[in-house]
Amino acid sequence: MFIGDFTTPSANLSEALEKLEIAWAAVREHWDDPASRHFEEEHMNSIRPKVRCSMDSVARLSEVVGQARRDCEYRDMAADEY
Repeated sequence: MFIGDFTTPSANLSEALEKLEIAWAAVREHWDDPASRHFEEEHMNSIRPKVRCSMDSVARLSEVVGQARRDCEYRDMAADEY
């Protein structure tokens, strides 16, 4: 991973969400009462869109940082020509 690499952390976040959803599905097999439904509504259902939104934001940020890096490399190469 290099400075400005957002792919690895984003993949880790995606994997963590997947593991959480698998674990929650396993828990739900044994815990099905008003408290579990409340927990799912208040926590599980709210975390999914937040994580996905974060991952989308990270992807956009990665694009911007990548473009900035390319712009700086181009500028450095142009400066070397002079």
